[in-house]
Amino acid sequence: MVAPQGVGDLAIFRERLQALAKANDVLLHDDWNSFNLIELVSQIIAPYRDPHERFELTGSDIDLQPRLNVPLALILHELCTNAAKYGALSSEDGVVRVAWRRVHDGLEIVWEEIGGPTPDPAMVQGFGMRLISRILAVEIGSVELEPLRDGMRCRMLLTAALPRDGAEY
Repeated sequence: MVAPQGVGDLAIFRERLQALAKANDVLLHDDWNSFNLIELVSQIIAPYRDPHERFELTGSDIDLQPRLNVPLALILHELCTNAAKYGALSSEDGVVRVAWRRVHDGLEIVWEEIGGPTPDPAMVQGFGMRLISRILAVEIGSVELEPLRDGMRCRMLLTAALPRDGAEY
């Protein structure tokens, strides 16, 4: 059965709205002063987890400025959605690695899909990927999207706002 035109768009809109709500929930834990990166990543990927743990998270406990919360939540949500539809999470053996670390000019976050199908070049030009690379990248610093043999790789460099009050990455 084919969904009526607009129904798919409404579902996508609802999913993005839910991602924003989860991002705001993470901000509430510190009265909107900062948010914890591990907590944000965990909230956004939660709907995509399954009994076979297919997400590998690596990085230290980091609190970031609240202005990074929404752009990061939207980026992670778009990457999860694409991985589930077209990437590593659409494959039985696919895995997603999300790692972050301090680098000399900010915080680097790398999303890497392993064991999925080769990304379709048309997907890289889709709305979600354009949203990440052209709009949200400006909010956080920079974003590089790279289709690899078995999935997508996204490297984010957060230079727009470093941790508040000298907090460690």
